[in-house]
Amino acid sequence: MIPMCTEETCIEAGKRKVHVTIDGRDVPIGGFVQGFLLNTILAMLGSLKKVDIQEGSEIEIRLKVKK
Repeated sequence: MIPMCTEETCIEAGKRKVHVTIDGRDVPIGGFVQGFLLNTILAMLGSLKKVDIQEGSEIEIRLKVKK
């Protein structure tokens, strides 16, 4: 079950810079987690050769969990 966030800890989907969905369901995330995910992913991608991330770039990452 995906935990729900409160009004103070969650940002409306239309105002988010980071969107997470699991099996088509939106995962509500707050500003701290958004910043953490955004900065971590940008740092990892920025260290790769031939990667040029500009302001306004849209990055899509898809993961399929296999156990």
